[in-house]
Amino acid sequence: MRRSRTRKTTLKIAFAFMILIILAATLVLVLFIQKQKMQTSAETEVIETAAGDPAATVRQLEKALDALDASGVAACFDDASQDTVKTELEGVLGQYGSAVKLMQFAVDFSFQVNDISYTDAEHCTVSSSASVRLPGSEKQTSLDLPMMIENGKWVIDLTGHPETFAQLESLF
Repeated sequence: MRRSRTRKTTLKIAFAFMILIILAATLVLVLFIQKQKMQTSAETEVIETAAGDPAATVRQLEKALDALDASGVAACFDDASQDTVKTELEGVLGQYGSAVKLMQFAVDFSFQVNDISYTDAEHCTVSSSASVRLPGSEKQTSLDLPMMIENGKWVIDLTGHPETFAQLESLF
């Protein structure tokens, strides 16, 4: 009987030891996976913070559009496109004349960044949903904004992407 208890005790200890080994292996695996995720997110973070965040440029665009600030909107685009963007927006706003000041309170632009896909460290595409609310109406569209780092900041790259300009114009 004593021998049977000793054997049971030995089996219990062996079983508990195996459970501890399995738990330790699981913990090591979880820590390894977590470390890999942290390294991957750190690499992405370097891309996003090297010249700011592409989503910040989209937020800047939204804020400038809400203020109906043609210069602020143009600043969100590549240098080669800024004059065109500013001229086009001023032309649209010019149609409303002195009512533009009142429109600032009635117009609401909204952008939701859905995804950022990096081509390389200096180019990405920001997929977003955009809407503009006017009294009595609302327009919505999906936008794929090609972006690049220019002069140390993320800007929307219209050069060679006329479809992006057409998507943005559809909001007006």
